[in-house]
Amino acid sequence: MKTLQELTLLDKFLFVEVVEDKKTYEALLRIILGDDELKLLTEAQTEKELRTATWLRTIRVDVNAMDDKVGS
Repeated sequence: MKTLQELTLLDKFLFVEVVEDKKTYEALLRIILGDDELKLLTEAQTEKELRTATWLRTIRVDVNAMDDKVGS
């Protein structure tokens, strides 16, 4: 078992804790994307399954959220 100090974002527990806190997730995305103005419009959903049509296979994403830059 790892200590809290040994965890990284590759560990499921820490990843889920980070993305489920909206302010922390926004801060993380701002760092990764280099966008200091990024604002999330929706709460993050972890392990989300998406399907564009009923006859197509689903995909599973680790996290799903929408920001204010949609369609830009």
